Amino acid sequence: HGGLGLLLRSVKNGGITPNPAQCTPVCPRPPAPDALESMHGRHRGNAMRWIVLTFVLLTAGCAVMTPAAPEPPAVAANQENSQLRMAILPFETLDRPPTEARVADSARVSNGLRARLAADPALEVVIDDQMMGITGSDLSNIARQLGVDFIVTGWTVMGSTARSDQVLRIHYQLFDAEMGTEIWSQTFDQDYAQIEEMLDGTAIAIRRAIPRRAFSANGGARK
Repeated sequence: HGGLGLLLRSVKNGGITPNPAQCTPVCPRPPAPDALESMHGRHRGNAMRWIVLTFVLLTAGCAVMTPAAPEPPAVAANQENSQLRMAILPFETLDRPPTEARVADSARVSNGLRARLAADPALEVVIDDQMMGITGSDLSNIARQLGVDFIVTGWTVMGSTARSDQVLRIHYQLFDAEMGTEIWSQTFDQDYAQIEEMLDGTAIAIRRAIPRRAFSANGGARK
């Protein structure tokens, strides 16, 4: 009855007066500044971690999805491999005694022939420096040491063996390293004053004597 009387008095006075001790606030109390800063810091940290993770995943995805650049096709037999390698060995002089002039004539022939054949784009002619240290007279062995496909060698003579003192006799031979045998040889008697013209013709003859199979195997074209 006491509680009912209290309720009636409250209604009579204009409404129910709540007990402050029993009243629960509707809105939560705002957090303390330190707690608010800590909460913001956690949010920023989480956001940065998501940004970094997204970047890593996108980068990995691009790496997987981007096709590798195609490798350039093996250069059709590579310029070096497409050339036939040839060595022109120093020519020997058969003149006795081998005077300095006759040795110089032999060197003139071999060097002149080397220069002319080296101008052919289908041939790679070994230079003198690469032949230093080559030993032996077996052409198959020399070809292996130099890594060549063909060897040109020969000799020169002037005087009693030739027709006159103004005629230089020159013998050439072309050795095929793959077959292990001589495949062409020729002897020319040439007026000493016309050696250069003779070398032009000899270089062409040697070029034509190279078997067609050699050029086919190296992607070259025989002319």
